[in-house]
Amino acid sequence: MNTPKIAALILGVGVASAGVTFYLSNEEKPVAPAESSSTETSPKPKATESVTKSAPVDREERPDRRPGGPGRFGGGEDREESPAPEGIDQDAWNDAQRSMRFIYGFVEGMQDPDNRWRRRMQDRVTRDSEAIAKSLGLEGESAEKVQELLNGRMTGSLENSTKIMNGIIANEQGYLEYRALREMSEDDKDLTASQQARLDQLKNDIFGQYYPEGQEVSNDPFRDLIWRNPSNGDWYEDNAFLVKAAAEMPEQEGADLLEYAGKLDYLDRKEYATDRVINIQRSVDLSSEQTQQLNDLYLENRNPSDEQLSQIVSPDQLEAVKSAGSERRWGRRGRR
Repeated sequence: MNTPKIAALILGVGVASAGVTFYLSNEEKPVAPAESSSTETSPKPKATESVTKSAPVDREERPDRRPGGPGRFGGGEDREESPAPEGIDQDAWNDAQRSMRFIYGFVEGMQDPDNRWRRRMQDRVTRDSEAIAKSLGLEGESAEKVQELLNGRMTGSLENSTKIMNGIIANEQGYLEYRALREMSEDDKDLTASQQARLDQLKNDIFGQYYPEGQEVSNDPFRDLIWRNPSNGDWYEDNAFLVKAAAEMPEQEGADLLEYAGKLDYLDRKEYATDRVINIQRSVDLSSEQTQQLNDLYLENRNPSDEQLSQIVSPDQLEAVKSAGSERRWGRRGRR
């Protein structure tokens, strides 16, 4: 298969756009939720029922979230929490130490082939490969190739996460200080100028090496590098994986895979847009035109800017729309 051509298709045009083109050629254009549907929930698209959509780990296991209790894994689980250094809030320091214990536990756990995270990721690979094979009519070597490609993606994802966490362990004291200062900042505890400078320095020292040259380190680098890394999400949103898979599969099968990926990506975005608009309708009185325009906006952009929203809603509606649009509804799908 022509790899540069496939790469240009995915990275230049975008799988999402390809998915819209495919889907709208077979279905009517989706209509935004009716104003009377504000108390309803949108049905789960049938085409996505066979594809498991799950984050790499549970929310409460993430080190960028405040843990609810002591570390649950190895790597210093028995350590007592030490007094905070001068100028550091004790609660923030305790959170940093719990986060550090999680990181030790993750790295130790990844060395165990029976680790539950590895089993869960392997189960997801199996489900996804079976869903792809069924949807594309693949059998024998073709189905095995999909399984092989997804296994390789999983291995690469684990290796990348482990590499970053090993880097954190190598700079444990720096990470503890960074994590505590960041916690203080997020809890509206005013940092001194020197503390803010130290926070920025530590962020760049610890995480800057994992960003492409010239790219600014985000304010939430752990989430940016790991939880939002495409290799940790759904296979059909991972452009690098799609380029590799399409290049290694027979040409028609590779093209079919790209088309299927585009369809699934579109259906996810369609569901997300419907969910956002329903949330907004619960608290904001929208006209039919506003409802459709917001649906179209969220279909193309999960996190629209104030300027984009202001072109649709009035100034007195803006804050309520932003709040309702960003609200997470538990029990529904969606990673972001």
